[in-house]
Amino acid sequence: MLDPNKLRNNYDFFKKKLLERNVNEQLLNQFIQTDKLMRKNLQQLELANQKQSLLAKQVAKQKDNKKLLAESKELKQKIENLNNAYKDSQNISQDLLLNFPNIAHESVPVGKNESANLELLKEGRKPVFDFKPLPHRELCEKLNLVAFDKATKISGTRFVAYTDKAAKLLRAITNLMIDLNKSKYQEWNLPVVINELSLRSTGQLPKFKDDVFKLENTRYYLSPTLEVQLINLHANEIFNEEDLPKYYTATGINFRQEAGSAGKQTKGTIRLHQFQKTELVKFCKPENAINELEAMVRDAEQILKALKLPFRRLLLCTGDMGFSAEKTYDLEVWMAASNEYREVSSCSSCGDFQARRAMIRYKDINNGKNSYVATLNGTALSIDRIFAAILENFQTKDGKILIPQALKKYLDFDTIK
Repeated sequence: MLDPNKLRNNYDFFKKKLLERNVNEQLLNQFIQTDKLMRKNLQQLELANQKQSLLAKQVAKQKDNKKLLAESKELKQKIENLNNAYKDSQNISQDLLLNFPNIAHESVPVGKNESANLELLKEGRKPVFDFKPLPHRELCEKLNLVAFDKATKISGTRFVAYTDKAAKLLRAITNLMIDLNKSKYQEWNLPVVINELSLRSTGQLPKFKDDVFKLENTRYYLSPTLEVQLINLHANEIFNEEDLPKYYTATGINFRQEAGSAGKQTKGTIRLHQFQKTELVKFCKPENAINELEAMVRDAEQILKALKLPFRRLLLCTGDMGFSAEKTYDLEVWMAASNEYREVSSCSSCGDFQARRAMIRYKDINNGKNSYVATLNGTALSIDRIFAAILENFQTKDGKILIPQALKKYLDFDTIK
């Protein structure tokens, strides 16, 4: 959440930055008008309360004064009305504020959509085949790696059931990701059922309510990303400054409606309602957030390098970043059959945006004041998509899949055929 005082006092700057994030200007104007009304209502309420306090003292001395009693009764009703008006305007103002995204860091390129993203680097050698490589969906069917029909029978479309060697390969990918980060990040195993407040704290609600699965007749949801659980471990807490930074990781199942996926690739294991990934999260002082982001994206890249998968790093523009992010890098892996890069990681600094919503602070060692921490999150990596990338990039002419060297220690086979 943005700081309402900064938004109010430096409106022109915030208006420019929020318009760069594709925020509707009418909503900005509505916030300013509602905010003014809220503060006016508060001022009138405070004056009425002061008057009521003075009047109460007079009534105490003149208990039989009917005029004073009538005035006191009338003032109580006025205070009730003012209090209701203040709460109404406060709620509207808060709802508008919760729907404003974070403002972008100064180093982020301005743009409306993904066409303005910047490619910063490419790593790895793309495979060269003397045959036409098959898409991972066809390889899954040909090698009996994923029982798409059985998953559809059990759950519906965009769910998968990994079989035998595919399930083992997924576990190996997961183990590699954890092992490469375990010396730096503390590992957690977390619940996947979460409450509404947790989703609000990290910015998934109210903006993206159509993309999360809500459990019917409850106040609970299925987690769309482990970022939610990891960030909320410290909701309403105050760190000691010397305890920062904190590095956490978790691997698990995530659930999304993928409401905006029309026209996008939904076959195979790329875009699923239920998917697996390893998540990284950091808590640090705000002035260190961008440097911590650079380190985080390198932590994600090391997995792709270990697997010898070709990839590129993108710096996302203002119009393509996630709601809570101030700066985001995407890592995209090369998919040999479709001849394109596909996202497998998104690493973001959120500044104090999430911490302000979740009330996560630290006590300054010098002045003893409490300040908001910065939070960072990154996928390292999307396990189902890495599985797909391995199939496409490590396939052979005779229909086999070669296991990347980095995964062999976790498996009792080195080819899938």
